[in-house]
Amino acid sequence: MKRLSSFEKKHRDKFSKRNWENSLSRSGKTYNRFKIYSSSAKRGKNAQFTSHIFAPEKLCIYVSNAKKIYSNYTETTNFINSFGSIRGKSKVIIDFSKTYQLTAPVVLMLYAAIDVIPRNERPKIQLIFSKEQPRVNMTLKVSGFHDLCLGKKVKPDFSGNKALSVVNGTGGQYRDEIVDFIQARAYKNNMDPGTEWIYGDAVQETINNVRLHAYPDKNEVDKKWWLLCEIIDSQLFLTIYDQGIGIPKTVTDRDWFLQSFETEYPETYQEILDDVTKVGLEKGILSSLKSKIMLVKKWTDPQLVYLSMIGDVSGTKKKKHGQGSKSIKALVKSTDKGKLWVYSNTGVYLLENDKSIEDTEMKGIAVQLPKSLNGTLVQWNINI
Repeated sequence: MKRLSSFEKKHRDKFSKRNWENSLSRSGKTYNRFKIYSSSAKRGKNAQFTSHIFAPEKLCIYVSNAKKIYSNYTETTNFINSFGSIRGKSKVIIDFSKTYQLTAPVVLMLYAAIDVIPRNERPKIQLIFSKEQPRVNMTLKVSGFHDLCLGKKVKPDFSGNKALSVVNGTGGQYRDEIVDFIQARAYKNNMDPGTEWIYGDAVQETINNVRLHAYPDKNEVDKKWWLLCEIIDSQLFLTIYDQGIGIPKTVTDRDWFLQSFETEYPETYQEILDDVTKVGLEKGILSSLKSKIMLVKKWTDPQLVYLSMIGDVSGTKKKKHGQGSKSIKALVKSTDKGKLWVYSNTGVYLLENDKSIEDTEMKGIAVQLPKSLNGTLVQWNINI
C-alpha cells in the first residue's frame, strides 16, 4: 500500500470531516423526488440556480369506472405543480429517464405550465428523455413540448399530413382548423357533411366550455386554452385545458342551477333549506331564497361538475349552454367504448359508453379527487 504524504493526509482528513459533517446535517431527512434540487451557478451573490426535476414513472390522471382514483394521480399533480417554481431560474433539467407512461392530459398541462411563463423569465430547459419507453419521448416531441423547452416557436400544422402539436388558442379560435385536421387525418378528406357538422358542433362546444366557465370576467383575447387532438389506433382523442377559475366557481351562477341541484340531490337540497330555516328565514318562493341558499353552500366540487354536464333538467332548456355539453355527450354515446372526462378543481365527471358499467341512463358519475387540479381539463375519445 502506497504511503500518503503529509499533504495528501491533510486533504484526505479534510474531505472525510466534510462528509461526516454533511451526514450529520442530513440526519433524519428523506429524499423528495418533487423537491427542486439546485446547485449554485457561482455567479456572485445574485446567482440563479440550476434546478433538477424528476418525473414519476407513470404520468397519468385518469380515473377508473369503479370510482377509484389511480394511485399515481397525486404524484402526477405534484409533479405538474412543481413547474410553478421554475420561473426566474437560470437553468432547469426535467428528467423523464424513469418514465414509462405519459398521457395526453399530462403533456398538455406540462406544456401550459411552461407556456404561461413570460419568455424573459423562462429558464433554459434541458430534457432528459425516457430510458424506459420510446413512446414517452415521441409524445414529448410530437406535442411540441420539446421544442417549447428549447425556446422554439411551436406552430401547429392542421394539414393532416402529420400529427398535430399542441394548439394554443384564445376565445373561439381554430374551430374550423381543428375540424379540417380531423377531416384530413382521420377521414382522408372523405368526411360526409353530416359527420362534419357533428364534429364541428362538438369541437365548438368543447371550446365554449372554456369561454363560459374558465374566464367569466375576461375579454375573449385573454381566455387562453391549450388543445391536443390525436388519432391513435382508430380512436380520436381531443383534450382541452385551461387555467381558469374552474367549473365549481361558475356553475352556481346559472339560472337553472338550484332547480337542477334540487332534482339531482334532493336530500342535500332539503338540508340546505333546513339550515336556512334554522336561522329564522321562512320557506317561500325559490327565487326569494336563492341569495340565502347560496350562502350555505353545502355542495361539493364533484356535484357541481356533474351538474354542469347535466345542465338544465327543469325541462325548459331555453339556452344552448344550459344543455350540459349535449353535442359532446351525444358523440361519446354514439360510439362503442366512447369516454368523456371533465376535471375541474377537486371534482371529475366521467361518462363511458360501456355495457359493462351500470349507468343505464348514461348520465355519468362524479368523483372526488384527492388533490385539486388547477383549472379545467376536458377530454373525449371516440372510435372513428
